[in-house]
Amino acid sequence: MFGRKRGKAAPVEPAGAPPGGHPGRRALREVAQLRQRVDELEAAVTENMRLNRRVADVTDLVVEVLLPPEQRDEERIRRLLADYDRRV
Repeated sequence: MFGRKRGKAAPVEPAGAPPGGHPGRRALREVAQLRQRVDELEAAVTENMRLNRRVADVTDLVVEVLLPPEQRDEERIRRLLADYDRRV
C-alpha cells in the first residue's frame, strides 16, 4: 500500500544496533548464501547439459529412423541405440 513493497517484513533491529546486524556477520552470511546459490546453479547447469545431450541423442536416432529404408544406415542406428542405452 502507498509505495510499500509486499513480501517479507524487514527484521526489527535491537535499539542501538546497526541496521542489518554486525556488518561482518552480514557479509559472511551473504557470502555463504551466494556460495550455496552458485552450487545450486552449477548443479542445474550440469543437469541441463545432461538433458540436452539426451535430446540430441534421441534426435539423431529419430532422424536416422525416419529416413526411407534405402537411405538408412542400419549400423549407425545400432551404434546410436547402443550409445543411448549406455548413457541412460
